[in-house]
Amino acid sequence: MRRAYEDTQEAFAGRLEVRLGLEVDFRPVFLARMCDDLPRYAVDFVLGSVHSYRDRHLLNARAEKTVWTPEELGALYADYFRNQRLLIETGLVDSLAHFDYPYKLGLRLEGMADIPGYDEELTETLKLAIARGVAIEVNTKRADDGTPLAASAAILRRYRELGGERVTIGSDAHRAADLGGGLAVGTAALHAAGFGHLTIYRARVAESVPLGE
Repeated sequence: MRRAYEDTQEAFAGRLEVRLGLEVDFRPVFLARMCDDLPRYAVDFVLGSVHSYRDRHLLNARAEKTVWTPEELGALYADYFRNQRLLIETGLVDSLAHFDYPYKLGLRLEGMADIPGYDEELTETLKLAIARGVAIEVNTKRADDGTPLAASAAILRRYRELGGERVTIGSDAHRAADLGGGLAVGTAALHAAGFGHLTIYRARVAESVPLGE
């Protein structure tokens, strides 16, 4: 990884500043290993992700069960937000990736407040992120095709109402062709929620930059 990063820096020298980041998939069972290993990496930015529900990837949980009751979704979101808070408490990540991921995957109701405990769990998690200086990400993957942003517009508004300021944005591109996809959609949502700046990181230190159009 380091060699590829240095080669990329050299290739774009004078034209583009290249920084190095990591995405960490958080599962409580691997917490001790994460705490041991992650500080060894000299990077600019660490993005923390929760992808699992009861040790199954949420994609698999969605595939195995097509109809979810409000109570079942309540249990899923309670577990998801609990893990988000555990991740925040580690102090090892700068931003929470695709917040909230189950919503983006379609595990939702038209009225999210109808999910038992959802509003309380969400608010508690956002308050903790704000208190610890952890940003939330606006993930724009497939947003140009109508896939919801994560964080959603409603969550961005709530985060802002609570005093949240640190937001990052990313296209979650797994292919070069998808790099930057949906950023205009995400930027518009941030403006609508009252944000005027993005947070970026250099050597794990937050910097604020104006949010473009």
